[in-house]
Amino acid sequence: MDRLIEPLENRRLLSSAPPMNITLAAQGADNVLTINNAANVQLHEFVNSSGNSVHVTSNNGLTNHGFFDRVTKIVINGTNGDDVVRLDDADIGAFISTFNGKDVIVVTNVAATVVTNPELVTVDAGNGKDTILADTSGPSTITTVVLAKGKDTVEALFA
Repeated sequence: MDRLIEPLENRRLLSSAPPMNITLAAQGADNVLTINNAANVQLHEFVNSSGNSVHVTSNNGLTNHGFFDRVTKIVINGTNGDDVVRLDDADIGAFISTFNGKDVIVVTNVAATVVTNPELVTVDAGNGKDTILADTSGPSTITTVVLAKGKDTVEALFA
C-alpha cells in the first residue's frame, strides 16, 4: 500500500530555558530596567550629565542587548539554574535575585561613585551554593546588602 504521508518518528523536547526578557518601564518616579530569566548577564553602568545609561550583554559579552538610557533602578531576576550575574560600576540602585542553583554574582565599582546610598545593591542569592563577590578596589564607596539562604561564599575586596 502506497502512502502519501508518512508518520514522523516520536520527538521529545529536551531541556530548554525561557529567553531572557528585558524591559525599561516607568514605575512612579523611577525608570526601572527589569531583566528576567537572566542566566548569564553582564551590566555596565554609565552615569553622566545626560542621565544614567546601562549597557546589557549576555553569554559572556557575545550577545549585545544594547544601551538603556535614563535608568534609575535595576531589577535582575535569575533562573532556578546556575546563573552568572555581573554588575559593573554600580552607581544605580539594584536588586539581584538568583533563586536556586549554584550562582556567581559579582558587583564591582572601581570608579568614583556618584551616588552614596547605604543600600545601593541588594543581592538575594536564594537557596543554592553561591559565590558572591563585592569588589570596591577603587576610589569608591559601595554598599552591597546580601541576603543569603544557602551555603554561600561571600567575599568583599577593598582598596
